[in-house]
Amino acid sequence: MVKQEFLAAIREPLKAEGYRKKGFYWYKTVNDLVFCLNLQGSQWDKDDYYFQVGAYNNQQREIARQ
Repeated sequence: MVKQEFLAAIREPLKAEGYRKKGFYWYKTVNDLVFCLNLQGSQWDKDDYYFQVGAYNNQQREIARQ
C-alpha cells in the first residue's frame, strides 16, 4: 500500500476517536494524559508501516518546566 493510501485509510478512524494530526503524529488529550501515535515507514519494505505508541502525563511535563 502506498503511504498516502495508508494515511487516507487511517485518517477518519483516528479522527473519530478524537485524535488530532500534526505531520505524521496523531495525539489525543484526555484529562492530564496525552496519547501519541507516530507513523513510521519500514526501512526494509516500502509498503510496511509501523506505529510508535506513547503516552505521558501533561501535569508532569508542566512540573518539569518549572
